[in-house]
Amino acid sequence: MADRRSLVTGAALEVLADRGVRALTHREVDRTAGIPLGSTANLFSTREALLTAVVEEFERRDAALLAALSSAHVPTSIDDVVETLAAYVEVSTRTDAAKLTRARLALFLARPEAMRAGHRRALEMLETLLRSGGVPDAAGAAHRLAAYLDGNALHTVTGVASSHAPSDAVRTAITHLLR
Repeated sequence: MADRRSLVTGAALEVLADRGVRALTHREVDRTAGIPLGSTANLFSTREALLTAVVEEFERRDAALLAALSSAHVPTSIDDVVETLAAYVEVSTRTDAAKLTRARLALFLARPEAMRAGHRRALEMLETLLRSGGVPDAAGAAHRLAAYLDGNALHTVTGVASSHAPSDAVRTAITHLLR
């Protein structure tokens, strides 16, 4: 069941990223996943249940990415935090994770109420990271960083920006937001 659930939530993320929230139907997820029609509905009987599973999958993947980036070197200083967050920006906007970022933004814009609780948990996770690096006013800095990271992601993965922000520019922006 866990494998089928992962397949379905992965396909739902793909539908969101490629075709937007309106295209997110049980039938479209079944087609994208290459599974028999009705399979997604067997796991998630309503669209709301499917959206909830997608939000949970966002959180799971974000937490795994942040853990992987900070596990090699647990941040103990502001400079460490800057490096971890700059790596997060790099990975989340320039690799296969960019598709996940596009899906998140699509859902956030179309259904902010579905994303609110997950966004609060992401802020808490970010605040914990900032505290571990000794960032003063970690709660305020987490809100400032979330706004910057969301804006950076929006401009980068939607093609609004003509290119990715150079890594040194990202580091500089993050450093200013932390102090």
